[in-house]
Amino acid sequence: MSYDNGQRNISGNTFNGNFTGNINTGDNTNQSTDQNQGMSEDVFKDLFEFIKHMPEGQEKSEALNDAEQLQEAIKNKNTERARKVYNLLADVVKTSSAGVAIAHAFGLI
Repeated sequence: MSYDNGQRNISGNTFNGNFTGNINTGDNTNQSTDQNQGMSEDVFKDLFEFIKHMPEGQEKSEALNDAEQLQEAIKNKNTERARKVYNLLADVVKTSSAGVAIAHAFGLI
């Protein structure tokens, strides 16, 4: 990436995939992006994989249902609902690496 302050030339940027939002340019601007979309897909994949390897039974069935509801709440940016559903997850799921990653990434703990 290059930036020429005299002519405000920004080049060498690539946006892969779907890009939504605003890009601010000019003097004294701040720019931030939400990187959670791609990450959420990865951690939920890990979470569902963890649940898949749980012993068959009611706890596995409930964990799968709760994880699906949690994913939907986060997708809809409903943090209050996500926090409630996260707390319904079995402790073994919440303390898995994927469970902890989700909680930290989305501010649930």
